[in-house]
Amino acid sequence: PFKASVGTPTTWLSERKGSSVKIVFPRARVRAKVLKLANDNAFYAFNKHKETRGDDTLLHIKKLLDLGTIPKRIAAIDISNISGSEAVGAFIIFEDGKFIKDDYRRFKIKTVKGANDLAMIGEVVGRYLKKMLDEGRELPDLFLIDGGRGQLDSALNAMAPFDLNIDAVGIAKAKSDMPLNKKTGIRRDVDRIYLPDKKRPVYLEPFMPSTHLLQKIRDEVHRFAITYHRKLRARRTLESPLDKIKGIGKARRLMLLKHFKSIDAIRKASIEEITEVKGINKKVAGDIKKGLK
Repeated sequence: PFKASVGTPTTWLSERKGSSVKIVFPRARVRAKVLKLANDNAFYAFNKHKETRGDDTLLHIKKLLDLGTIPKRIAAIDISNISGSEAVGAFIIFEDGKFIKDDYRRFKIKTVKGANDLAMIGEVVGRYLKKMLDEGRELPDLFLIDGGRGQLDSALNAMAPFDLNIDAVGIAKAKSDMPLNKKTGIRRDVDRIYLPDKKRPVYLEPFMPSTHLLQKIRDEVHRFAITYHRKLRARRTLESPLDKIKGIGKARRLMLLKHFKSIDAIRKASIEEITEVKGINKKVAGDIKKGLK
């Protein structure tokens, strides 16, 4: 039976081999070079194996979606609005098996009027890329767009001027338990991925790790977008119409509400009645009447 010192590297090595293992360090220059070469080769082989194997789920996603590289850094994009009101766009980042909260970004829609989700996707993708490039930030390997063919095309059009090597796909939710449409070949009972320049989508098989990961990322960006949208809606609800009237600050607003009890009462009051409030002259009272029409 062999003996190995407890708590030393020889313990594990000896147990693995089944006999005593001795660790020596080369002193001669030639042997030191040979050891360094062996160590470098082992390190290279490990990285090559890691790169080739990667994460099995991400490797499967690469093959499934015909991507150029393994998508180690994924950015998901979603839009949230109600009939165009308080429209926002959101980006989240998934990397190394976790969501990178510090790299999340959200945008208020600025250039699109009304409920036009396709145009909104284009706006936020363009603004996101410009912001990342201007700040020298790391870019993703893959854009995962929450939506179908239209949303994907809008994102691709926004990406085109930047000429970047970033893959993009759209992920559409299952609509219902409807069977395969024989005319179009479209299934609506499963989530599906839309790819650039391909008419038919890739159908995501339920219970597959790759499907679960893509859905998880899509659900996270949806949560982030809708949370921001609800925050803006709540803030708007709490705003007073008086806040938008020039010359009415917090102090005057509080005095008006204390005197009249409600916005509706102020709206019905005459200019003379409004001037009864301390600090409100006829000009300001007139502005109030106009602002509350």
